[in-house]
Amino acid sequence: MAPLLLHSAVPESTPLLLPTEITTRHRELRTLPLGERIKAHSQPWLGRSYSTGPIGEGGGFDSDPMVRFDTFDCLTFVEEVLALSLAPDPVSTQHIRLALRYKKSVPKYENRRHFMLAEWIPELIEQGWLKDITPRYSGAIRIRREVNLATWKKWSQREDFGIADKRFPVGIQEFWYLPLERAIDVVDSIPDGAILFTVRQPRVESPIAITHVGIKIPGEKPTMRHASTLGEGGVKDNDLTWYLGYLQSFQDWPAVGIIILMPLDFGPRQHSFE
Repeated sequence: MAPLLLHSAVPESTPLLLPTEITTRHRELRTLPLGERIKAHSQPWLGRSYSTGPIGEGGGFDSDPMVRFDTFDCLTFVEEVLALSLAPDPVSTQHIRLALRYKKSVPKYENRRHFMLAEWIPELIEQGWLKDITPRYSGAIRIRREVNLATWKKWSQREDFGIADKRFPVGIQEFWYLPLERAIDVVDSIPDGAILFTVRQPRVESPIAITHVGIKIPGEKPTMRHASTLGEGGVKDNDLTWYLGYLQSFQDWPAVGIIILMPLDFGPRQHSFE
């Protein structure tokens, strides 16, 4: 199969056309429950390769294609699955993709939500795309910390981002995580379709604490589907209980838990997770 890439850097008002097979699948799946839609939309991508930073704006600082389905990193996989699964019709997929990925849905590099704890998670919760269900589990831990510009400047990956100092998000980061041992205990109760973020031990000297993200899909046992560097790398399914145990083996920078976010359907498919 030839790679499926959409190269254009398009304004918000111009939808990108999806490949015919994806459009057809979208129409067939739109009445399924969210978890089933997520599983079915991502099923054809199993085995696709892992690439670091495979998408861009089709020009400018990051000239990679805006959309591609031949290779993923962990976040672009989640964003593409959510865009397809939440869209009420194929045309709306592009609008949701832009809303998830960019501030004000404007596809410019400086508007991209680069940082999970400071931008992607809190902003998408505030805008109503996601709900943080982590605190509903007993044993969840709340973290509140301040990140300033000096922390960003000392960060080893700072130079990888072509943005000005004023663009780095500073201020209070506040989030809940569920410790790994508790997550293993309650793994059967995590809803299908939940987005699971790996949280590392927060460090004063580091502005980030999330290093991976995947999605729980329906199955005979709790399963995480993700684009990962594990093994030979690529999009794969892992037994979620096994994966949480694997995280406990991290030594240099320990993994301490997971954040559990639930995508929110809207319109007639809306469901409450109160």
